[in-house]
Amino acid sequence: MQNIKPFNNYHLIITTAFTVLLFLSIIFYKERIIFADLSFHLFELIRQGNYAIQNFRFGSIFTQSFPLAAIKAGFSLKAVMLVYSSAFIIYYYTLYFICAKVLKQYKYALVIFSMLIFAVVDTFYWTQSELPQGIAFMLLFFAVVESKNNYFSFSWKSFGAVVLLTTVVFFHPSLIFPFSFFVGFKILSSNKKENKKWKITALGYGIILIIKAIFFRTIYDRWALGGLKNFYYKFPNYIDIQSNKDFLTYLLEDYYLLLIGVLILFWFYYSKKKYKLLFLTCFYFFGYLTLTNISYADGANQFYIENLYLPLSFFLLIPLVFQVWPVYSSKKIALFIFILIVGIQLLNIYNGHTKYSERLSWLRDTLQKTKSLENNKLVIPEKDVPMDTLMITWASSYEFWLLSTVEDNRTRSAIIHKDPESLSWAMQEHKGFLTNWGIFEQNSLPTQYFNFPDSTSHYVLFNNR
Repeated sequence: MQNIKPFNNYHLIITTAFTVLLFLSIIFYKERIIFADLSFHLFELIRQGNYAIQNFRFGSIFTQSFPLAAIKAGFSLKAVMLVYSSAFIIYYYTLYFICAKVLKQYKYALVIFSMLIFAVVDTFYWTQSELPQGIAFMLLFFAVVESKNNYFSFSWKSFGAVVLLTTVVFFHPSLIFPFSFFVGFKILSSNKKENKKWKITALGYGIILIIKAIFFRTIYDRWALGGLKNFYYKFPNYIDIQSNKDFLTYLLEDYYLLLIGVLILFWFYYSKKKYKLLFLTCFYFFGYLTLTNISYADGANQFYIENLYLPLSFFLLIPLVFQVWPVYSSKKIALFIFILIVGIQLLNIYNGHTKYSERLSWLRDTLQKTKSLENNKLVIPEKDVPMDTLMITWASSYEFWLLSTVEDNRTRSAIIHKDPESLSWAMQEHKGFLTNWGIFEQNSLPTQYFNFPDSTSHYVLFNNR
């Protein structure tokens, strides 16, 4: 994208789209924050007064800095939640802006934006995943590598590249797939002089990855690899598995741009006889899809599996933006199609709020109908709740805390649990806030964000049928 003029038109559209995404993140801040991981992260940010970094994925510092600063400044709980929800859009736009306006690497900027809407519905609401954040940061790193701006000396630029690359490696283990794809793509489509730069980049990534694997291994990352056992257990029935059936449904209903992208690239590369690039793209796209679906052979919640499918968008967007788009970018029809796609995808993201709003309504209704109970600290058996609505319950105690406090200014202690009998030791607890990860003294939690009405109520088993 050497010519800045055609990109200026796209920049205006993209900035408008980011504004819409920011607006949606504010409207649906409860749907985003009062859901699983973010409710837990916010609890830890408030409780500890410090970052809640897990599994050495310290790239989360960028988005967690916003709510942490709001907490330090004494913002209300609602304001902290609004800041946290907005932080992710601000993070992505900042990376986009640096690539587009500072480094003048327009293609990288366009991919960063496109990743947010290309095959996205649920991950707008389950927004904390380090994988899409890491892909965006990785694109910034690549833009720095390719930039010819001389803002810094060679030594400072090299030092900065090492810091950025280290951050990329620690963002998410699955980044190895989009990283290696991009390096392979650049090697196949660049001259020999440029290839040396990308080979050195790949070597640097490999060295840091080995260091991470030796000295920074985590139980969670090893657990995440457990799905690879399905290659043995499901052999040879790899086709007729639930995840493949689910993916076909998602492809037709939500991720149809993936199908269109595959067809466009196949036609483009085949007509231009670029068979190596065609093979690379197909190998990574279908190989990664196979790896993911077999690892989660029995299926998974769409919000989670959609997050894992995001590299599929990357494998298509890189060749689409770097090679197909420049051929047609100056044509008015290309701009019209881009506006149409952005508009449709933003509408799809908006419509995606329904199931998250329904989930929120169930939590709200449960709080309302148990409000007058003598003992309103609740342990709710998971078998009694509609899992098709709630989807996931491990963070229910944090979700009930946020919802009750921000809407009723009265903190409720409630937890949904698979095995309520295992919590019998806590049933007579009067002064504790019970979670799946332990119990916390009410007096140890900041009163600005936890407004417990009294300490006379103990936990009771509540049948929610």
